[in-house]
Amino acid sequence: MDGKFQSLDHDELVEVLVSMKADLAGEDLSLADLRGVDLREADLSGAVLLRADLSDADLFMADLSYADMVGAILSFANLGSGKLVGANLSGVDLRGADLRGANMLRADLSHADLSFANLTGANLSFANLSGTNLSGANLVNANLIGAKLIGTNVIGANFSRQKPDRRRPENQGKPHYPERRKADRRQADYHQTDPPPRMDSGQTGTGIPAD
Repeated sequence: MDGKFQSLDHDELVEVLVSMKADLAGEDLSLADLRGVDLREADLSGAVLLRADLSDADLFMADLSYADMVGAILSFANLGSGKLVGANLSGVDLRGADLRGANMLRADLSHADLSFANLTGANLSFANLSGTNLSGANLVNANLIGAKLIGTNVIGANFSRQKPDRRRPENQGKPHYPERRKADRRQADYHQTDPPPRMDSGQTGTGIPAD
């Protein structure tokens, strides 16, 4: 860890980092205890977070591009919509982490633990997933083009594709009622006509008096 942070206890360190989270690019936070820290939208590009503890941290939309995070703990962290392009996440603990929509283009996730992580819509193109644990992970609509999957554990992982909902927003969630058929309209019209005139006992069906 950088010398300017070493003398701070956990609460003081978290307070300082939150106050300067827009300017943490390239900082050395190795071995830092950052459990539960709020670093939403923080600029941690190129930061060194070797074996740092970021479990339960909120890193929503944070920029961790090219960050060195080997051996870090990010279990149950929120990395949704985060930018992790080219990040070194080798051996990282990401169990149960929220990585929905995260951009991990060319990231190194070799031997990382992503079991039960949510990777819906994540970009993992050309990422290194060799030896990675993806058991039980949600990878619906994830981009895995060019990704290395040598020795990857995918037991119970969900790789399904879902089509986007193209309905107009104002119609979403409303029940669908099919158009009434023409036969239904004819039947309704029939029931609305006046009943046929009543015949007297001395008339035939043509209205001519009987003999």
